Amino acid sequence: MANSLNAVMREKSGKKMARTLRHQGLVPVIIYGNEAEPVKIALDPRQIIKQLQTGKFFSKVYQIDIEGGKSENIIVRDVQFHPVSDAIIHADFYRISKEKDVVVEVPIQLLNQDKCPGIKRGGLLNVVRYKIPVKCKPQNIPDMLELDLSNYKLGQSIHISHVTLPENITIPIERDFTIATIASPRGMSVTDDDDSESETEEGAS
Repeated sequence: MANSLNAVMREKSGKKMARTLRHQGLVPVIIYGNEAEPVKIALDPRQIIKQLQTGKFFSKVYQIDIEGGKSENIIVRDVQFHPVSDAIIHADFYRISKEKDVVVEVPIQLLNQDKCPGIKRGGLLNVVRYKIPVKCKPQNIPDMLELDLSNYKLGQSIHISHVTLPENITIPIERDFTIATIASPRGMSVTDDDDSESETEEGAS
């Protein structure tokens, strides 16, 4: 079930209207996409702040309940902040359909770091991507992807091909990109009596 946010309709746009809304304690938002007309709304920024704190704001499906009875199912595309105060000044929501794939980024959770042979030997875990883009139907968006580090050795690069994806989910990037590496500390050789093997990423940019 989608998470809910409450909003009100706004008929006008522009800088003057945006300032007026912010003085009223609201944030201007636009809902677009799915071959329908954009909808201008405003909502309490405290709702956005609360969801941002979960770390999953950009990978969840939300139902926007608009005053007057209208509702929209969306994913968040962008949130803009004031450069000085960090106050939220605008947001873009993308309208979705259960029948159409969407691309969102979901967090990657690296499991069993304490059991990783490379880290136990003194290797340094270098995380290249904390979030992974996935393509799927909105109802199939995972909360996170998991990667077990318990078998990775010193000098190895961990790629997206090492992640077991949930059913009905694909990766929209064709190359086998790196998620993390287990780097050797300065002065330590990768090859040792534990037969560790170094892997290098192919096609990295």
